[in-house]
Amino acid sequence: MLEVWQFWEFEHFSNNVVRVIDAPNGLELFAVDVFQIIAPALNDEKVTLIDAKSSQRFVIINHQVVGVSTMNALAIHSLIDIVGNDIVRQFMQWVRSNIIPVFKKEIVLAIEPNTEYLSQQINFQQKKSLANHLYLKGQKIWQVELETIELYLQLLYKRITLSTKCPYPTNHQAFLLRSYYLELVKPVLYKTQNYEQLYNHLIVLSSDLLIAQELDFYICSSLKKVNNYEWMKIVKQGLILQALKSTANSLANFGKARDLEIFYFQILECFSKK
Repeated sequence: MLEVWQFWEFEHFSNNVVRVIDAPNGLELFAVDVFQIIAPALNDEKVTLIDAKSSQRFVIINHQVVGVSTMNALAIHSLIDIVGNDIVRQFMQWVRSNIIPVFKKEIVLAIEPNTEYLSQQINFQQKKSLANHLYLKGQKIWQVELETIELYLQLLYKRITLSTKCPYPTNHQAFLLRSYYLELVKPVLYKTQNYEQLYNHLIVLSSDLLIAQELDFYICSSLKKVNNYEWMKIVKQGLILQALKSTANSLANFGKARDLEIFYFQILECFSKK
């Protein structure tokens, strides 16, 4: 049976219209509309998207059922090599600001947010304020680590380009640890079906990683309470460190990926409660 999809129209600031389908696995944009904005010179029927996976949907246009090619966020990001990072990033920022909020299905954490850094009047976006608090809490912070703290804040507030593709476990043990992580997460989340959906909502589509970090605070605290000595391995399969993993290649040039991971465990030690 032919499935016909409804689509919505959004006006881009270039005065072009972007048509959107709310598909089960996430929003899909008409490919012809995407190209009209980010690469109009390439927008013709002869274009073959080699690296960008598109889907075929049927919609009603002018009272007729027609087939259209659609692209999700991952497919659009894959166009960076063709049209450039800045153009794609600007377009996706517009999508996040103007389209996603209309369709966004909230994932709600059924836990009390960790407000220690608020009650202690820490400016969480300022590296020196955070460093001073960690020092007072007994964490070993030296001046040379301020660069690492800055990278951590860039990650937390998505100033580092993150992959839109959820990293997959590299071996069977990692797969088991991720499954355990997800089981710990499910009781405090609303309508979370799988890890990929969780990653998509809290990492890819979020403006920052603060909720994902709150989730790690909760997981870390829960594991410490039952004296689970594998808590570090389990948290490594959490959203924040998997997001960091997606930046490893770019950060490797600075030799900071490992430093950033170590520092994040300092954050967990400081803010998670036993």
